[in-house]
Amino acid sequence: MQELAINVCRGTLPYMAPELVSDPERVSEKADVWSLGMVLWEMLTRQVPFTHLTPQQIIAGLMVGNLQPEVQSHLHTKCLCWDHKLSF
Repeated sequence: MQELAINVCRGTLPYMAPELVSDPERVSEKADVWSLGMVLWEMLTRQVPFTHLTPQQIIAGLMVGNLQPEVQSHLHTKCLCWDHKLSF
C-alpha cells in the first residue's frame, strides 16, 4: 500500500488553491473548488491567470494568501451573482 505524500507540491501554479502551498495539512475538497473557479475565470476573461507573475511570485502570493485574480468591471454584468466579498 502506498502512502500519499501531502508535502509534495503538484499541480499547475495559476490554478492551485492557496492551502496547497501554505498549509498542506489543511487541504480538502475546497481546493478543487478554487481550481474550478480559476478555470471559470479563465473562460470568462479568455486569459490565463497570473501570466504577469513569475512562478516564484505566484508561490509567494499563495503562501501569504493575497493572490486573487483581477475581476474586471465588465464581468459584473456577465455574472450577476458574483460577490467578491463572499468568503467560505
